[in-house]
Amino acid sequence: MKKSLVLVFGALFLFGMAHAAVTVEAGGKTTKYENGQTVRVNAAEDTVVNYNGVEIFVPAGEAVVIAQSSDGSVLLSGNNMSGVTVNGAAVRSTGRAVVAVSGSTLSVRTGSVSVNNQAVAAGSSVNM
Repeated sequence: MKKSLVLVFGALFLFGMAHAAVTVEAGGKTTKYENGQTVRVNAAEDTVVNYNGVEIFVPAGEAVVIAQSSDGSVLLSGNNMSGVTVNGAAVRSTGRAVVAVSGSTLSVRTGSVSVNNQAVAAGSSVNM
């Protein structure tokens, strides 16, 4: 009986970890979050966030908020972002900006953003 309970709880734990779609890696540690959770990164050291397959690198000293939009895209917001990469594309902002990432498309919701040194205005999209 005890072995069965241990196996059931172990299986539930592994099942839950397998379905965590958000991971944050910083300082050699990996933290997992439930799908759809908002992640606030105030990077004291370089941090990599994998949010539903979108990889976001946040260098030390930057602060961003990463969340899921109601349409399923990944939202990234920050103020004067510099050194941030999204799926390998360099994203910079002047002032406050919010971008949405869906597949290989980055759409600017608000603010002024450059993606790989290409200016992208609010309401516009670019393929990364």
